[in-house]
Amino acid sequence: MFVKVLKVTPDSLDKRFDAYMKQRYAVQFAAVAPNGAAADESGPFGNAMRAAAKIAESGNIDSTYAALVKAQALWPDYAGPNGPAMQLAALEKKRGNLKAAAEQVARITTRNNTAWEPNLMEADLREQLGDTVGMKRALERMVWIYPYDPATHVRLAVASTKTKDFKRAIQERRAIVALDPPDKLDAQYELARALIDGGELAEARRTLLSVLEQSPAFEKAQTLLLELRNRSGGSK
Repeated sequence: MFVKVLKVTPDSLDKRFDAYMKQRYAVQFAAVAPNGAAADESGPFGNAMRAAAKIAESGNIDSTYAALVKAQALWPDYAGPNGPAMQLAALEKKRGNLKAAAEQVARITTRNNTAWEPNLMEADLREQLGDTVGMKRALERMVWIYPYDPATHVRLAVASTKTKDFKRAIQERRAIVALDPPDKLDAQYELARALIDGGELAEARRTLLSVLEQSPAFEKAQTLLLELRNRSGGSK
């Protein structure tokens, strides 16, 4: 059945696949040791990283930078921890080259789907660069990696509002409320604001009324409810 459907024998398919893998990942195979040892153990890439680390001990930033660039050339797609990209990003940031730092860290965040710290660094860098869209992408990846951090949801909600992605802003504000934050009333108030921005006025009104039932003296909620009522033409 295998040969009849694919028109190739299993052995022939294995050989073709092996040849494809060797061609497709020639750089990566060349960077590691011939015996398949991990990249940080032996082989050209591991040796280059150890050389860069030794130079870094001297405190010579320019030489360290050059050594890391050399290591990165051996394995451009490496996105593991403590690799060239993260270290180069840190050096670029120290030099004040935030755009270059963001480009380096993006080598990791676009390839490693569990890279929390690199995504946090990219979000911070994008924010400093005024790149709200790029910051938002990094924060979205962080939410997928770990959805239980309220601070990340807050930053993503703010970035979504700035980019007029009100649907996402509402989603993030709801997530914050669901995470049972210390200031629950303020979280609900911010959800109401997001709902208003997204045009969901009826739900915004219900949310504000719920807040005021819990805390009748909450001035921000009172003001927002009044604004909402005026916006709705005074209807109840």
